[in-house]
Amino acid sequence: MRLNKLFLLLALIALVATLPLMFACGDDDDDDDDDDTTDDDTADDDDDDDITWSGDESVVVDTPDGAVEVELNGLPAFMWTDPEDDTEKMAVLVSTVVDEAFAKDFDPADYKYTFIASDGYNLYNKLDGDYRVLPFYEDLELGWFIQYEEEEEKFQDIRVIWDDSLGFENFMSARLMNGGTIGMIENVLFDEDVYIDVEYMDKGAKTTVNLNGMPAFYDADQDSMAVYIHLIVLDGELEEFDPKNKFYEFNFIGSDDWSLMDELDPGEPLPIWEDDENSQDIHHGWIAYDGEENGWRAFWDDETGFSGMYKVKMMDGGTIQANEYTPE
Repeated sequence: MRLNKLFLLLALIALVATLPLMFACGDDDDDDDDDDTTDDDTADDDDDDDITWSGDESVVVDTPDGAVEVELNGLPAFMWTDPEDDTEKMAVLVSTVVDEAFAKDFDPADYKYTFIASDGYNLYNKLDGDYRVLPFYEDLELGWFIQYEEEEEKFQDIRVIWDDSLGFENFMSARLMNGGTIGMIENVLFDEDVYIDVEYMDKGAKTTVNLNGMPAFYDADQDSMAVYIHLIVLDGELEEFDPKNKFYEFNFIGSDDWSLMDELDPGEPLPIWEDDENSQDIHHGWIAYDGEENGWRAFWDDETGFSGMYKVKMMDGGTIQANEYTPE
């Protein structure tokens, strides 16, 4: 009787030991998603994780250490399913291309990234220099290059696709990136509370803009952080203000009520919003600190010819006024 119990106990132990093997048969833990870029291959599965880019396209990455041309051929890739026609296209992550160009003596997380197509189309310019909308480095893992054919032109090229979770508008998907450039823009935001009213005189619209958190740069001459004037106007989001279809000229009024328009002689021009290539366009002006006596002040590129009274003082609490005008 004791012997039979011993055999029964040994059989039960053997059964328990084989249970994991019975349930492990059939598949590995890879879900084989089309956009799975994690290399979890085994020697005998058919996952697409070990695909490499086979085209001869290249992209320049404009790093702080200089421009680096990155050949996509041989870079880790994956197959992406186009939701428009269910066709599979080879894809490579934007982060993979940028990493390939990195010199490791700077932190890529300090930068925003713009995309400049081979025909000159630049997302940074499309956004009027407001780089807050551009992707961070961490977002580059949610963007990828794909090959595409432009039906009208019948050429093969690459474009950028972004994951829907980023909420990017369609224009962020830059085309003609074969031979294009990934630019890096240092993410510098203004960190003081400076308030400027922005007014659309012809429509009676007015708002107050706090410069804190706006895209900024360092003005070495003034030893001050600075914000471009056109970005302040855009940040005001004035109703019906439309610089893409209308022309504007601008008056500047300090917090002491000193008005540029009132002080100019007849025929002297006001700063305009007409074309950012025009030297007198407000894209060529900025607000920076000029000491306690002058406070936050308007400054201008030398090419504008704006000096003296155009450098309006005491703009913290002052006003930027937009007025429609017709170019001569």
